[in-house]
Amino acid sequence: MSSFQQLPKSVKKTIRYILQDVHSLEKLEWMEKTIHYYIQKRKKELNRFNWGGRAFGECGY
Repeated sequence: MSSFQQLPKSVKKTIRYILQDVHSLEKLEWMEKTIHYYIQKRKKELNRFNWGGRAFGECGY
């Protein structure tokens, strides 16, 4: 199975939208900045609750 097929349906729809319906560089750059912002925000949230490879609430025993 290709890596594209393993993506969530919403991500596949977003990629298809970008490939088929985005016809201006400005709109594409706006989408890129927006998606990047939310990915970075989520990374910060995950890092805040993930110390040393352990998820929040897990003990190391």
